[in-house]
Amino acid sequence: MFGVRMRGVACPITVLIVTPMLDIGAADSGAVELTRILTSAGHRVIVISRAGRLVAEIVGAGGEFIALDVGIFPVCLWVKIIIVHVILENCGTWF
Repeated sequence: MFGVRMRGVACPITVLIVTPMLDIGAADSGAVELTRILTSAGHRVIVISRAGRLVAEIVGAGGEFIALDVGIFPVCLWVKIIIVHVILENCGTWF
């Protein structure tokens, strides 16, 4: 698995999960489950979404939540913007 040894974390990764709303849908509960799995393995999870009933579960599972209405803007464009921002902020250079 990318960035992970079979026993323990070789290099923790940061995972960004973007979903339109954290309420009762399959994608929403999948985001919660993925957050649980990844944080229990020692990784950092950031969830960007409009707030909903499942925000407390994301935070309770160890994830970070950023409230942002991504439903009005194409998700793929948000992801690209965030990736560029993180790269520039953390590395200061392009790969």
